[in-house]
Amino acid sequence: MIGVFLADPHVVFREGLARLLEDEADMYLLGHGGDRTALMEGMDALRPDVCLLELAMPGRGGLELLRTLCGQFPTTAVVVLSGCSEERYAVRCVRAGARGYLSKASPAAAVFDAVRRVSRGSTVLNPALTHDLALAMLTDAGDEPHSLLTDRESLVFSRLVSGSSVTDIARELRVSVKTVSTQKQRLQRKLRCTGVAELVRYAIEHGLAGDY
Repeated sequence: MIGVFLADPHVVFREGLARLLEDEADMYLLGHGGDRTALMEGMDALRPDVCLLELAMPGRGGLELLRTLCGQFPTTAVVVLSGCSEERYAVRCVRAGARGYLSKASPAAAVFDAVRRVSRGSTVLNPALTHDLALAMLTDAGDEPHSLLTDRESLVFSRLVSGSSVTDIARELRVSVKTVSTQKQRLQRKLRCTGVAELVRYAIEHGLAGDY
């Protein structure tokens, strides 16, 4: 039997997936939580085989949280369930230690299949990302300015060039508009851009438009 811990701040999604998991004969729900404290305490007490994790938990640095989980609980396979479909974000998750990366739009059967596969040592990716992810992981960003962006700055960058407003991004990440505005200013300085139009141009010129 595969013990699973589910970490997601959205109660409806968490409880819905938990009910579906009850029908799987070879796995069971050890516990679930909607914030970082519940996640870390649950992981420490229960030591699940697999953790299904939404990175957009309240607080800072989803990838930092992922690295912490993978470092403190190396015997637990972490599968990221994300609403973010960009392959370069998936690359960051895999490099941070995730054993799987799936869209939250994936059918439940695909999620449970991923649980089985990562519990056996495999790495599982959303099929739509697999090809582009492999290419991205073979690409060295070198000294390009965008290689200097933090994980959160990269995510804000991707949202901005995709057409999201600062308010939209703040709502999605559950942080203040001021926080996103500060991140936007920092990434613009690093990329030497003065506005969203220049950020879009930068993405196109550096072959990132398809990624974001």
